[in-house]
Amino acid sequence: MKLNYKILPIILLFFLLTPELSFSGEVVFQEPVNGNKEIIIKGYVKDDSGPLPLVSVLVQGKKRGTTTDDNGLFEIAVKQGETLVFKYLGKEDVYFSDFSNRRITVLMTDTDESLNEVMVKVQKKEEDYIVGPYGRKHSKGSGFSSRSFRKDQFNRGALYVSELIKGRFQMMGAQTINGETGVLIVVDGVPQGQENLSTQATGPTLSIDYWLDVNLVEQINVLRSIQATARYGTLGVNGAIEIITVNNPFLYKKRLSQNYTEKFKGETIALEDITKESYVQDYENLSLEAAFNLYNERKTNNKANLNYYVDIYDVLDDKNADELARIVLKDAEENFQDDIVSLKAIAYKYQEGNRTEDALRVFNRIMFLSSGSFQAYRDLAQAYHFNGEHRKAFKIYDAMIRNEKVSENENFGLKKTIKNEYENLINKHRSLLDVKNTKEEYLERENLLDYRVTIEWNDLDAEFNLQVVDPKKHHFTWSHSKEGDPERIRREKEQGFALEESFLTKDDKGEWSFNMQYLINPPVVNQKSVYVKLIVFENYGKANEKRTIKVFRLDDPEKNINVVKLEI
Repeated sequence: MKLNYKILPIILLFFLLTPELSFSGEVVFQEPVNGNKEIIIKGYVKDDSGPLPLVSVLVQGKKRGTTTDDNGLFEIAVKQGETLVFKYLGKEDVYFSDFSNRRITVLMTDTDESLNEVMVKVQKKEEDYIVGPYGRKHSKGSGFSSRSFRKDQFNRGALYVSELIKGRFQMMGAQTINGETGVLIVVDGVPQGQENLSTQATGPTLSIDYWLDVNLVEQINVLRSIQATARYGTLGVNGAIEIITVNNPFLYKKRLSQNYTEKFKGETIALEDITKESYVQDYENLSLEAAFNLYNERKTNNKANLNYYVDIYDVLDDKNADELARIVLKDAEENFQDDIVSLKAIAYKYQEGNRTEDALRVFNRIMFLSSGSFQAYRDLAQAYHFNGEHRKAFKIYDAMIRNEKVSENENFGLKKTIKNEYENLINKHRSLLDVKNTKEEYLERENLLDYRVTIEWNDLDAEFNLQVVDPKKHHFTWSHSKEGDPERIRREKEQGFALEESFLTKDDKGEWSFNMQYLINPPVVNQKSVYVKLIVFENYGKANEKRTIKVFRLDDPEKNINVVKLEI
């Protein structure tokens, strides 16, 4: 049976403790309800304060669902013997199977967790916690003698990280057995070595001043006692200064663990110079009508080849045949409707072509298939945002931010991305959003990060090198592979995310190059191509924000591809 998954605009809310599948808006992925036992149930969902909009109403164990409207009303088709499940963030699930009355009223109550969350908020203030490189700890129970300073307490005129430290932190000053008196500097959990804190009034005095942008520092923790510095061994005997950056940005984090002095001398190939598949030229040389007819003749034999659909889409798109190009990708959607990896590539291509409604439809399908992974929720929220549906995007981001996997786990891979995009959405569209219950820390974003680069890939098994070359031709390479970064690969598989991001400011003047190289280790028979979506946001978070989306595939380990150059 051919599955029709046409989706009307929907919104999915993340359920706090059990991230099961949920639907929003009109009925989605509706399985046919046949026979004489079909029932149309209409209802009203509320809590103690009134009607509840956007409650997920699901047929248990089936691919059918809807949500309540702004007045808490819903309508859904069921069969005798089926059960409806009502889900809403912070509310207990409600199960309903007695359909003797075709009109029902559902009362939802708070979960114990939501009550506990309120109690915690009342009893503990934000400043009682220290955010460290290993997570979020209560300052009274951390076992360390420490002080913590957040961004709003910094000297706003500081040009260097050292200027944030001078005059505020007097360390113990004891000498080591070797006569050393330096304080250990730690950035995002990576020790940088011992350094003496200079009393020089201005200018760079620490090695990190030469590469770490002061605007990216979110918090500084000062560990004074032996107990605190025991974390870092003898290097920390004189105390330690932990620097936490605003989003643990990739660009800076990767410099920490590599010698960032070697100049780039390798060769790259530009995206536009990559040799196309031999059959592509057949289509490029034909008229528009002939090219589309040839596509239809050959598509059956290429039904399992996603690259074929993407290549023909690109040919037709280059010929400005928007509707024909769209037909090709919709054919691909149908053929790969149960393949998350392929669907993500299709959604990327829609976004590259600014076909935001089509992308939204596919990301909804991916959410349906993924059973509520954080990556799928985040992708859907971004798709709503790109489609101009900012309120729906906000509801998903807000639900994720409030989930303890995100709020309490500093090692959660998407935490920084979700937080950053949530703050950015609020900053740009606050007048449209209901932020009365949003924490103040998310409402005070400063627009200091001029460029944001996100890199996403469609396959969790993808292995590649990502190389960044700075204006002085210094470079570093992140090997995203089981051999090069096994801990990162483990976290991605465990948490289900495939994304990296970086920030640049206008102080990073000059040309920056981002290169990528496909890795297959060991070679895999019939290995699928990896599709990558790269987005460059200029003036990120500002009213004049601009985004450029590039989508490309990696399938040739012989090529180091220059995927983007940024002139700052």
